[in-house]
Amino acid sequence: MTVHYGHIAWCYDTVGSAYSLGAIGRAKQWHVTRLLPGDRVLYVGAGTGREVAAACAAHPDIEVVCVEPCGAMARRLRRRLAPWGERVTVIEEPLRAAEGGGEFDWVCGHFFFNVFGARAMPGVLAMVAAHVKPGGRLVVADFAATGSRSTSRDREGADQQPGVDTGQG
Repeated sequence: MTVHYGHIAWCYDTVGSAYSLGAIGRAKQWHVTRLLPGDRVLYVGAGTGREVAAACAAHPDIEVVCVEPCGAMARRLRRRLAPWGERVTVIEEPLRAAEGGGEFDWVCGHFFFNVFGARAMPGVLAMVAAHVKPGGRLVVADFAATGSRSTSRDREGADQQPGVDTGQG
């Protein structure tokens, strides 16, 4: 499934920040202080890459791969990450284009999983998790329905705060 954000790429960060009173940005930044020298990081659905730029700026020796299928978002992502040149690879295709698996210390799915329904979720999660190397971490920051408006997308632990490391390691 590909959700197209091209029509809002120009205001995506601003709208997300206003909508969540800054919580989305804080959740996306959670991992930045936890990265180690030499870590390899995969961002799925990388969007415009604010958190990616923060990670690159804070850690001059990490290697980053971003997967962003939306052309308008990928263009903004490339511009934002241009200062880090060859340390960053942007793949403008769906996640399957990042095949290889098991090679990343960190795999970050920031506000990515909420676009998939209950039937697709197990397969999507397995595909993303397959890219985490043994001892690595899968980080999920996303929305969770609560209360009487809960949907079939809900998962156990949906009341956890955004940015909680829900992965391996």
